[in-house]
Amino acid sequence: MASPSGKGARAPEAPGCGPRPLAADLVDSVDDAEGLYVAVERCPLCNTTRRRLTCAKCVQNGDFVYFDGRDRERFIDKKERLSQLKSKQEEFQKEVLKAMEGKWVTDQLRWKIMSCKMRIEQLKQTICKGNEEMKKKSEGTRPDRCGSVSWLGIAL
Repeated sequence: MASPSGKGARAPEAPGCGPRPLAADLVDSVDDAEGLYVAVERCPLCNTTRRRLTCAKCVQNGDFVYFDGRDRERFIDKKERLSQLKSKQEEFQKEVLKAMEGKWVTDQLRWKIMSCKMRIEQLKQTICKGNEEMKKKSEGTRPDRCGSVSWLGIAL
C-alpha cells in the first residue's frame, strides 16, 4: 500500500519495538485531495490544521505570501495591483493615441498649407512670365497710360 508521500508503505517494526499505528489514526491524519504533505502545521493564513504549509482554499483564493519574509504582500493584492496598473496603462495608451491623432491631423493640414503655398508661388511665376511676354509683344504697340502693359490687368 502506498503512503501519501509516494514512498511506499513503511516496513513493519520488529516485535516489541513499539506500538504500531492503527489504520484509523492514519486515515484521520491525512487530508484528502491536498496533494503532497510537508508537515503537520496550521495554515499561517487561515489557521486551519492541515498537513501542508498552506491549505488549498487559501491558495485558490490567492491568500498567500512568501514565508521567508521577502515580500509581505499577498498574491491576491499583487494581482489586484497588476490589474489596476494594466488599466492605467490602457488609459495612457488611449491618451497617447488621441494626442498622436491630433498631431497627424496637424501634419496633414501643414502639408496642405505647404502645397497651397507652392501652388501660389508657381501661379505668381506664371503670371510674371505672362506679363513679361505681353510686355514684349506690346512694345511695338501702344503702351498703357502708366507706361507698362499688364496681362489681365494684374500688376505685381
